[in-house]
Amino acid sequence: MHTLILKCIFELIITNLSRVEEFINPLFKFSYVAPINKAIRALQVLNQIHLSSPEASFSDRFYRAVYSLLLRRELRNSSMHQLFLNLLFKILNRDASINRVKAFIKRLAQVIWF
Repeated sequence: MHTLILKCIFELIITNLSRVEEFINPLFKFSYVAPINKAIRALQVLNQIHLSSPEASFSDRFYRAVYSLLLRRELRNSSMHQLFLNLLFKILNRDASINRVKAFIKRLAQVIWF
């Protein structure tokens, strides 16, 4: 059901880009409280929004949400590793902040080892 909701939200966003702000806050909240597979899907939608409008305030909030997802214990037992790592690769590949990329890689290494 949540996947269907995310698909509907993404279609609404694409068709009505002027009302994007209405959808951003619920998606961020959803990415923090939803099960890990739904949270990754929400971050994929937010990533698409971020690609279309890379505003500074939205950008910081987006990277914070991705970082917090990396720290969730559920990720270790999930079957969504490939999907998350693919999303993380896309995000880090286009990030202009070298320090943020280093922080993500450092945290990823810490999560893998502990």
